[in-house]
Amino acid sequence: MITSAQNAIGEKQNERNEEWYDQECREMIKAKWEARLKCIEHNTRANQEEYNRKRIAAARVCHRKKREALKRKVDAIVEHHTKNESRKFYKRIQEVTQEFKPSINVCRSEDGKILTENEDVQRRWKEYFESMLTSN
Repeated sequence: MITSAQNAIGEKQNERNEEWYDQECREMIKAKWEARLKCIEHNTRANQEEYNRKRIAAARVCHRKKREALKRKVDAIVEHHTKNESRKFYKRIQEVTQEFKPSINVCRSEDGKILTENEDVQRRWKEYFESMLTSN
């Protein structure tokens, strides 16, 4: 069933940072990790300084890209407001102010205990649906 669903529908791609995370960020982070590995292999003062320089440079590039993306979003919000496009205006505001909500895969057992393991959660849902479908 899962394979058929993946073939028919596909999987949702993670688009979280696509608006600002580009090739320049990837290259800077790759250079930072290479410097880190070099620092781990040969822990010298020069390697540590090189790693710190690349770490700071990568952080600056990523922060700059984030600021630019946020500025573009704010400009779009202002433009919608000046054109009296209230639907688009509030939709953009919601996109900017929406917080991260992690998905939680837990449920309660019949006696009220919280189940966190995937197998236990799946077993509980199976029991629940079997009881719902066989009770009628």
